[in-house]
Parts: sequence; structure tokens; C-alpha cells
Amino acid sequence: MADDAERMWRQCVEALGSRANGLGGALDGLWQRGREAHGFDVTRSAFTGRLVAALSHRATADSEATGPVDPSRLFVEDLYLVAGILDDVGPAVTAARTRLRPDLDRVISRLVPAPERDDVSQRLEMHLYVGRSDRGPALAKYRASGSLEGWVRAVSTRFVVDDKRARARAPAQTEWHSRPADVPPSETDLNLAAHEHTQAIRDAMERAFAQMTVRDRNLLRYSVFHGLSVDELGALYSVHRSTAARWLQRARTALSDEIQDDFARHLGTSAQEAASLLRGLRSRLDVSIRSFLASTVEVEADLA
Repeated sequence: MADDAERMWRQCVEALGSRANGLGGALDGLWQRGREAHGFDVTRSAFTGRLVAALSHRATADSEATGPVDPSRLFVEDLYLVAGILDDVGPAVTAARTRLRPDLDRVISRLVPAPERDDVSQRLEMHLYVGRSDRGPALAKYRASGSLEGWVRAVSTRFVVDDKRARARAPAQTEWHSRPADVPPSETDLNLAAHEHTQAIRDAMERAFAQMTVRDRNLLRYSVFHGLSVDELGALYSVHRSTAARWLQRARTALSDEIQDDFARHLGTSAQEAASLLRGLRSRLDVSIRSFLASTVEVEADLA
């Protein structure tokens, strides 16, 4: 097992090339950090497999960076715990279930009616710890870019949303959709423009949402409908919180700008004049999104 761990580690260091500066002798120290934090043994091979996956992901996510990959930015102790869970180390499974149970309960209590919570809770634990025959446990995708609790809250929220959709026997969403056309956004809630422009604004929002990427629409849904923080968004997408915050802000700005530009074209006027009519848009964008965009999360290929 030790030989397997060293082989995996050497291959990882070689693959990282110049960005592996200082990693050569780091494996034992990182493994020891995890062991001291939890007090039970996880094989070096199991831990190294998780660590290599996390470092490889960070190198890919930070592809524009020129400096060395820094494992100190990873939540190494949480990664050690996950390695133990996936290697079926009894104390690791017990510790994780005790530690994560409050977060799972909070997600379920927020999103699931009381009579259904026990069933959903069981399915969620299966999703996290066991998985399906065609897909392993969700915890195998943890990359330690954020705390395990934050990652679990985000992944659990996504699971519960998808589970509700599946139980309602709705088809998987491969295209975006708005709220039903016969439920137009409230003029009072949106506070966007004069009454005679309501349909033009709706049309502008329709086109703006249609032009967004699936990820950008989902980021808005997770933030507005499901209350995920940037830490939880980062955990869900296995990126740093600053990256998640940048993605979310970009999606908000792009949506607002596109609606304004589209509305200006409709009026045949300047962007400045359109902006004066849409003065409530930027300050109350979450209300606009909630009034218009359906909350159902769309399928993203790399998260499926």
C-alpha cells in the first residue's frame, strides 16, 4: 500500500511539472495532519488517491496561474476524513455522519415538507455515502477547495431539488424555462418601468435568460431561490469561493446589461434612457429573477 501511495504521488508530482515545487516530500506531512486531526488511520494509498485528485483539480481550475500548486490551500483534514469514508473505515463513517447530520437536517427542513423528510433523508445519505450502481458516492467528488460542511450543504441542496423534480415525474431539464407565460411578473414587485412597457420588459428578460449559459442561470437559481452562499457555490462547483463570487457577479451583471440593451432596442432610444426606465432593475434584480425565472435547476453535464 505504501508503494502504491508513493507511485501515485510521484506520478502526480511529475504531471504538475514546474508547479509541483516543494511537493516532493510533502505527502507524509499531509497524511500526518489528517491523522492527528481525527485520531484514526486511513491508508496512505486511500488518502493519496483523494489528494492527487484534489491537486489535479486545483491545477486545472487555476490553469492561468504560474505559481506552484499549494496543498496548504486545501482542507486536508476534511479530505482525510472523506478518504476514510470511501475506504470504509468505520470510525471515519461514524465521525462524518455525526458531524454532517445537522447540515443535512437544515437543508431538508428548509426544502422538504415534514411528512417527506425521513424518506428524503435516507435517499440523500445513500447519494452521499453509497451512490448508485452506475455512479459512486457523491463524496468521491469532494476536492477540498472548501470545508466539507459547505460542500455537503451545496450538494445536498442540489440533490433535494433534483429529487423533488424526479418524484414529480418531470422530464430532465435540458433547456431553460421561465415561469408560465400566464403568470407574468408583478409590475409592483419588479418596479421596472411604466405599465405600457410590461410586455416589452418580459420579452427582454426572456431573451436575456435564453442567451445565458446553463451554469449562469443555475448560479442565479442557487443564490436567489435556494439561498446558497458563495462558499457553498464554490463547494458545489469545486472552485474557490472567490471564483464562485466572480461567476455569480458576472451572471448578474450580464443579465442586467442584456435586459437594458434589449429594452433600449425596443424603444429605439439610448441605453441611458432605457436605464432610467429600468432604474429598479439593478437594485432589485433578485426580485426580478424570482418573479420571472423558474426555480427548477437545469442539468449541467459536468455535474450530472
